[in-house]
Amino acid sequence: MNEVKFALGAATDVGTTRSVNEDYHGFSKTTFGDLYVVCDGMGGHSGGDVASKVATDAIIRYVTNASADSAVTGVISEAILAAHEAVLVAAEAFPPPAPGTTCVVALVQGAHCTVGNIGDSRAYLLRAGAVSLVSTDHTRAQEMVNHGIISQEDVANHPEQGVLSQALGQKKDLTPAITDISLVAGDSVLLCSDGVYDCLNDAQILELAGVRNPNYAASNIVAYSTEHDGKDNATAIVFRYMEPAGAAPVVAAAPAAAPEPAPVAPSGFPLKKVIAIAVVALLAGVAFGKFGLGFLGSSEGPKGPQPDAEVTSDSKDPGVKPKTRPSKPKKKPKTQNTVVVDDPADADSEASGEAPKVACKANGDCNTALPCAVKPVCMNGMCHVKKKKKGCCADKKDCHALGYAHCDLKTHACDKRNCVNDKGCSKGKRCKIKNGKDYGKCVKKKSEPRGADGAVDQEEYE
Repeated sequence: MNEVKFALGAATDVGTTRSVNEDYHGFSKTTFGDLYVVCDGMGGHSGGDVASKVATDAIIRYVTNASADSAVTGVISEAILAAHEAVLVAAEAFPPPAPGTTCVVALVQGAHCTVGNIGDSRAYLLRAGAVSLVSTDHTRAQEMVNHGIISQEDVANHPEQGVLSQALGQKKDLTPAITDISLVAGDSVLLCSDGVYDCLNDAQILELAGVRNPNYAASNIVAYSTEHDGKDNATAIVFRYMEPAGAAPVVAAAPAAAPEPAPVAPSGFPLKKVIAIAVVALLAGVAFGKFGLGFLGSSEGPKGPQPDAEVTSDSKDPGVKPKTRPSKPKKKPKTQNTVVVDDPADADSEASGEAPKVACKANGDCNTALPCAVKPVCMNGMCHVKKKKKGCCADKKDCHALGYAHCDLKTHACDKRNCVNDKGCSKGKRCKIKNGKDYGKCVKKKSEPRGADGAVDQEEYE
């Protein structure tokens, strides 16, 4: 089996309305290759968080213990069915409705990736500036598409889209969907729960997940989902296939000592000069109180994600879920096998209300992720925002405050063709809403015909 070099990132967040995170994810190195799992406990059922954890652990355990000469597609399918049985056993301790969970699994062998799923947790392939769905939704709406009742374009807004036709832990026969992918250098694969893709279109997935460093991709995807919706738990695993590891692979560990007898800083300056410059900068910062000491780091290690961190096929088994480091009272994505995206000094961006927890490598990353921010700055791996652009909208709620109905997500400007109240109309016009809709059109005000009781005749007043 060829060893591969790839980068990996993962993040999860409970969201803004739920008290329990029913998503669970894990990854492990096995004799078959590297295994990735995302499970999403069923909302409205008791023990959803237990079901997702039991399923994740069962899948990893089954693949780890499977015979090395087994067919990969069979191992993935059997692992999912083993997880189904494990959830059924765990469900006996809960009152009805019984716990259940969806799952999506990816097993990477060299440049070959096998994806399996049950339910509506998804896998996407990002290649050469395009994104494609490689998993199969098990929902009633998708079944209607399969039988020619509705079109694929109707699925997103169909009332049966969120109703599962298959799920682990539900007492019915299951048939996992299995897909094989041949990876090429530069490919990224995203595994996620529906709390991610429900508020992202393909273009946004490509923009957020297509960056070179999956640490940033996973964290930004979950942060965006939470900031722009947050009604559901959100979880993402992103791994990027780099190239076959012909030489000793690069592992995300402490860097090796430089071989030169006289160390040189990355910029090319002698180390002594760099130290002298750093001392001067420190003294200036203390004297003027402008920069503080945060940029020097601390004994706790770096706070932001490391752009060049990579995980290889012979790295340590990351299957054990590490504890996440607490930071501020405000919830933020928790990462696994990657650095927590956090900046305790980010007070300005908190005050702006503009997605305060967005990781970055350059100012351009902030401009992309925060379209309504005025000259956002990337510092210490996080976007800092002073104020928002006047009239800019991130969603329709921003426009409702101005009297307009819709936000154009391409231009991030309110669409002034529809209104929700008179504030969205020019002088001499009013917002006319009819037929039970929640928005209307601006029409010219006419004289106010009044009935015998002196009240305005609404039928005539248009």
